[in-house]
Amino acid sequence: MKRKILAAIMLCFTAPVFAYPLEDAQTNLASDYAVCTAYYLISANAFRESHPETAQVFDRTYFQTLEKTILLSNKKVTIARVELSTKEMLTEIDNDRSNISILTNNFGIDCKSWIKEPEKRLRYWLEKER
Repeated sequence: MKRKILAAIMLCFTAPVFAYPLEDAQTNLASDYAVCTAYYLISANAFRESHPETAQVFDRTYFQTLEKTILLSNKKVTIARVELSTKEMLTEIDNDRSNISILTNNFGIDCKSWIKEPEKRLRYWLEKER
């Protein structure tokens, strides 16, 4: 019994060594937000003509997410990350906005969750093993 308790205590002290430090976790969160920023930008543009009200919702979310991303990182890095993610996503949907469901399926739920509960996503990175 004593060995099990000792092993549990040692595990508690050694586990954080393999986790991401706060600064790296924040960088990863900023990268996640950059992906979401690109997703919201593409989604807003996809719905602009057919559903302008929906596009406005995506626009607002885009700007809010962009602002949060810049706060976690900086403007130059954020713009580069968003541009890269946008290019990758546009390739994924063959530059055809009618394929937006592919991105919604891949990013919609996660992005909504990450933006709504940033502490939870940051905790994920803080606890994730490298």
